[in-house]
Amino acid sequence: MGLLVAGFNYVAVNAREFNAWYGTEHLPQLSQVSGCVTARRFRVTSGAQRYLALYHLTGPEVVASKAWEAVAATPWTLRLRPHICDRLRLVLRRYRRDAA
Repeated sequence: MGLLVAGFNYVAVNAREFNAWYGTEHLPQLSQVSGCVTARRFRVTSGAQRYLALYHLTGPEVVASKAWEAVAATPWTLRLRPHICDRLRLVLRRYRRDAA
């Protein structure tokens, strides 16, 4: 199992357009990539980033796949990407404690 935690803010872009992109294109398309079990977006109530997305994955390698990269580089995404700031991106693998 894996998890992608993505936190961020955005500047100098219309909030309506940003939310339309994230809600109708970015999150739905990433959630359809093979190996993405589920994807959810949150509004943060405290902390440096205002937005957080959690992607539950079959493994951390999913975010390095060609399918993931293709969906993460659409024309709309590339146009809005320069306005995303304060990025936090953690790709996690499930921790398993060694049997002692």
